[in-house]
Amino acid sequence: MKPIRAKNRELLPLSIVLIVSIILAVFSVSINLVDRFYSVLEEYLHFPTGELIIYGFFLPLIGLLWLTYRRWRDAARRQEELENIVDSINPDVLLVVDPNRNIVMCNPSVKRMFGYRVDEVLHQKTDILYRDRRSNPGRPHEIFEALEKEGFHVGLATGIKKDSETIPLEIITGNMQCRGGAVLLLRDVRHRQKAEDELKQSLAKLRRLLEEIVNVLASTAEMRDPYTAGHQRRVTVLACAIAEELGLSPEQIEGIRLAARIHDIGKIYVPAEILSKPGRLTETEFSLIKAHPQVGHDALQSIEFPWPVAEIILQHHERLDGSGFPRGLSGEEILLEARVLAVADVVEAMSSHRPYRPARGIEKALEEISQQKGILYDSQVVDACLKLFSEKGLGGGQLLTKPFVTFDIDKRIPMGGCR
Repeated sequence: MKPIRAKNRELLPLSIVLIVSIILAVFSVSINLVDRFYSVLEEYLHFPTGELIIYGFFLPLIGLLWLTYRRWRDAARRQEELENIVDSINPDVLLVVDPNRNIVMCNPSVKRMFGYRVDEVLHQKTDILYRDRRSNPGRPHEIFEALEKEGFHVGLATGIKKDSETIPLEIITGNMQCRGGAVLLLRDVRHRQKAEDELKQSLAKLRRLLEEIVNVLASTAEMRDPYTAGHQRRVTVLACAIAEELGLSPEQIEGIRLAARIHDIGKIYVPAEILSKPGRLTETEFSLIKAHPQVGHDALQSIEFPWPVAEIILQHHERLDGSGFPRGLSGEEILLEARVLAVADVVEAMSSHRPYRPARGIEKALEEISQQKGILYDSQVVDACLKLFSEKGLGGGQLLTKPFVTFDIDKRIPMGGCR
């Protein structure tokens, strides 16, 4: 793309007159020289020989010059045609500015994007076309100070059309150290922003659909075990509160929320009579209970969640000392999200009422995780949970609809654990 200068168009008539004058002068001198040369040849040589030299040398030379001119003219025409095509299909505006941010060169796309002719923006400040979000009108050299550090910069700005309409712009800036200016490429990003907005809307719809699917799965699991109805929801509230207290990222908290909401989905594999059995479980029955993390993992692993939901569910009964199930993982082998879910699950399970367990108060549940801090449960997670109850209220200010009560877990289930 060849930028256009206003001065070039002003000097064009003068340039044409000068070139024609030079050509006429050269032609006149050439005619005089040829005439003298022909006279010399006619005087000292025979006429046919002189004529042969004249026609054999000067005529091919003139033909070569004419052919060279034709090729140069065709090449110039093709180059001009190519530049016109590039200008017609290129929507971006190319600017060259001096150190004072005055526009010294511009391409014709400025007409299509902003409504200005090229000569209307030349020698104007760049403020006529856009407001740089990081520029200071009182410091015209600020853009170059930034370029000296970065060398190359891509930023956003608000474009201002001739009719005062604003458009979002992306500006790609490169430093011209040899000329003391900068080259700017201005790109209209309205279509890109529209596509991003549509993508965000699609993502929001997908998340809502995912949320509905998770709720259906949670309801399915709770229908199999009416005594634990609401357990997953209360675990979700507590686990998210702990995650927030730990300062985890919103993405991690969202992953914990979804995993906690369906962490017992694997219990659909367990017969309903075992889930609601009022008496002590046998080793065989408890082995079926212990399989529910693996069943939940296997059921969900084919779903491409943005978070490791299936792995969190698989590990939520693992313990730091390796005594958990189903894999016997220990320490840092257990995901942090799973360690958060484990503490929330234990506190809620020990605190929730069951027909077969005595209620002894929330203090016993908190005492359990305090005593096993650093042994079974992550120390930081336990501290965050205790802080929620002691300083900030249950669930970080979020009320649980069901009161917490406790029971002696070792009298209910062999080998420890929770139902």
